[in-house]
Amino acid sequence: MEAIIKGQNEKKEQFPKIITWSQCWDTGLGAAIQNASSGRAPVLIFADLSPFTIAGEMRGSRSEYIHWIQDVPDQKLIVGQYGRFTSDIKTGKNIKQMVDRALHFACSIPADPVYLTSARDVNY
Repeated sequence: MEAIIKGQNEKKEQFPKIITWSQCWDTGLGAAIQNASSGRAPVLIFADLSPFTIAGEMRGSRSEYIHWIQDVPDQKLIVGQYGRFTSDIKTGKNIKQMVDRALHFACSIPADPVYLTSARDVNY
């Protein structure tokens, strides 16, 4: 992640966008996010959450055993302390507004990482 940040900061008006799949990836990013925060680097981190529906109520419902293992009560607490903005996208109807708001926080002075999460059901 640190190499991505350095490379993207050398290009004007571009910054890293990182997509993680579960809390395992978020814990792996911990040190790099802390470095990005202390270095005031704008980074957009998007993490996928386990689906919240379990019986097919929506497309993307839980379908695998791993969805129960990787479900943590509040995933954004893993790295959220090192960013300026953390939020959950709860519906597909306002994804653009949520991402725009996160980018606004990431690019404002002082720049800082931002963290968005969304369950698989919402992403469908």
